[in-house]
Amino acid sequence: MKPNDLKTTSAALPYTDCHVHTSSKFYFNGDRQMSHPIPFDKVYGQQVGRSKLNKYYQADPEQMAAAGAQMVFCTLLPGERIGHRSSNLVFLYLLQFVTGLSPKKSRVYYKKHPDYYSMFAGEKKLLETIDPQKFLVVRSKADMALNDGRIKIFVNTEGMHSFVKQARFKRIKYLMMAPAHKALSMAGIMKKQKSFYQHFCDYEQIARKQIVQTIAELKQGETPLFSIGVSHFEYNFILGQAWALPFPKLIKSLRFFTALHVPDGKDGLSEEAQQAIALMYDKSRGRRILLDIKHASAQTRKDIFAFMRKQFPHKLPPVICSHTGVSGVKTLEKALLTTSNNNDWKHAIKGRFNPWPINMCDEDILFISESGGIIGLMLDRRLLGDMSTFLVFFGKTPYYKNIKKKIHKLADEGQLKLNDSYHISLYIHCIMFLENLFHMVQVINHRKAWDVVCFGSDFDGNIKPINSCPTAQYVGKFREMLAELAPVYFDEQYLESLLFGYTLQEAFHRFFYQNLIDFATRQVEENW
Repeated sequence: MKPNDLKTTSAALPYTDCHVHTSSKFYFNGDRQMSHPIPFDKVYGQQVGRSKLNKYYQADPEQMAAAGAQMVFCTLLPGERIGHRSSNLVFLYLLQFVTGLSPKKSRVYYKKHPDYYSMFAGEKKLLETIDPQKFLVVRSKADMALNDGRIKIFVNTEGMHSFVKQARFKRIKYLMMAPAHKALSMAGIMKKQKSFYQHFCDYEQIARKQIVQTIAELKQGETPLFSIGVSHFEYNFILGQAWALPFPKLIKSLRFFTALHVPDGKDGLSEEAQQAIALMYDKSRGRRILLDIKHASAQTRKDIFAFMRKQFPHKLPPVICSHTGVSGVKTLEKALLTTSNNNDWKHAIKGRFNPWPINMCDEDILFISESGGIIGLMLDRRLLGDMSTFLVFFGKTPYYKNIKKKIHKLADEGQLKLNDSYHISLYIHCIMFLENLFHMVQVINHRKAWDVVCFGSDFDGNIKPINSCPTAQYVGKFREMLAELAPVYFDEQYLESLLFGYTLQEAFHRFFYQNLIDFATRQVEENW
């Protein structure tokens, strides 16, 4: 079967997914049940747009069941305010452009949820209504041991802001009054509004304490969290986050987005963050919750690794990264230097991959492997290396162009048959995905690498997916296409050196299916 023949293939190969937002889009849109999703409205093989909140659903329950999902890590996401102010129509329409959430729904959502914990608890409640005939929310070892054909669901959350029960309107009101570059300056705050300075300090201390307290409560809860993502887009007062949005120079100048900035001297781990992490791994105080370092800044990851080595000197417990690409940068020290280049597109697009520090560098990959954790490879084309949507102009990066050139060469040689019904980016995105995956394996440089890597799509996380796998229904086709393209595009000896005795199909079976099942089973048996 040629790669372009996948149009006639409808295989539903069993798969697992380390990171999806199955309930998030329903909850943002105010649905009381996870039913009647917006179907995928594009022709497979053509260019695909970003899956906004008002666009097609990528991983709704029915679609995952039909696609052959066996185990899914469903991630809750309290929508960060990012300087939200319901009376500012300019911002609300900008928010609609970025997320697809209409001004009316945005107002309703934020009015209904004065704090982040209410968002977290509300979405969690919605997820627990998932069809019990087809899905099983895993709450115990007994649930994990069941093999009744239902899809197993583990609950996670993205960002420690999820656990803050304190409203923050005063802070937001002030942030809308100040230019972005001054909004988090303590000196500027004291000069302009002394009362806000006190409120800011009070909120920071309250938020930090509430995060630790809420984690302690959740460790004893009926529906356990499997993992907690340390951060997301917004500064959460407890540790630093990586910059995640395009056009950083432009966005950093807009006062709407001041909450995305990590204040000077606040990057890395706070004392309360260390307490929270220690608590998550303390089995004497309830079921262990794993740490997900996705969205943590390079400095925060560096601090986390140092803290973990100090806290667990004999054997590291598992640390995960649920959804990521690779940066190609070797160390966190170099990743810290890369941060200053975020405004310089010429530096950001010279090499392979996407070098932004939000992606995992080699040091991150090695630490997670050493800890016995897992790394989920995501499907956002931008983080895999197709950064054309990050550019002010709508050009393509050298990385994209080089892959395209080689694909045309293979087609001219008769090794690959291109089909006019497929956009060539279908194949380019496949190769980018494989190169990200193979880089992880190459860095670990051991057969156990195929126990560490897994599939972590980030479906319905407002991503711009690769054209070759826009929704869950195409995971089977995508897997087959990768297996067909890999031996055509990559050198045989190179592939053999990466497989460590596995066949390509065996390695993909581990990546798309077996690794997450083995990992989750082991964690439940040992830590619940």
